[in-house]
Amino acid sequence: MTFDQPAPGDDDVIELLQRRDGVPTEVVLRDGNTLTVLNIAWGYDIGDEYAHVTTNFSPPAEGIEIDFFCTDTVAAIVDPETGTTLLSAVADPLPAGQAPERRSGRDLSQIERIWQDGRLPIVDGVFFVDGRSYAVDVADSALHVVGQVDLAEDPEWLTSIDITREAPAPGGFVCAGEGSHGSEGFFARLDGDKRLVWVCYLSESNPFDQLALTGNTLTVSSTSGVVITVDLDEPV
Repeated sequence: MTFDQPAPGDDDVIELLQRRDGVPTEVVLRDGNTLTVLNIAWGYDIGDEYAHVTTNFSPPAEGIEIDFFCTDTVAAIVDPETGTTLLSAVADPLPAGQAPERRSGRDLSQIERIWQDGRLPIVDGVFFVDGRSYAVDVADSALHVVGQVDLAEDPEWLTSIDITREAPAPGGFVCAGEGSHGSEGFFARLDGDKRLVWVCYLSESNPFDQLALTGNTLTVSSTSGVVITVDLDEPV
């Protein structure tokens, strides 16, 4: 008996982790768990296009756990040193047997698709490409998490945006701008290819028109005098 083995559907995941062999890498799974990965061994069951992966097995590393995952459960792969998202997948689980949509060699999360369409959710919040979404308030020039946001609850509640400021930053760029209503503003971190890493939207800040960087710290100012300072790796 012979079997037609499908082509791998996870080349981007496997190739990225191979390239980073020996370099600490965070693999964020769709269930919210995050694994620290130094090396991988992998294989495909008959009929499967996604691999089962064993981490940190050859060679083992003191203090680093051996873990197991399937590549179709990966939500994002992150460089923990810089906070840069190296690969992002669709955040919501897919029906069994359905492969995620792929564009430009990797998968796009919901916020990335919205961003690429020149829009943002009308929710005061910070949205990461790995699927994390937090509602925020501004107090003492800082962002404070007040809850989580489910972008799937109201996917059409969006505003159009325009980037009006951009500046180089460690590992990429930062940018800021305005929404379609005069009271709206946003600022964001981008990677070296100007792909979104995270974005903060505020409905009553007015447009952000000033960006100031000191090392890994970003301070943004709006036309109404709202000033916010964040760490580029951990804005909330």
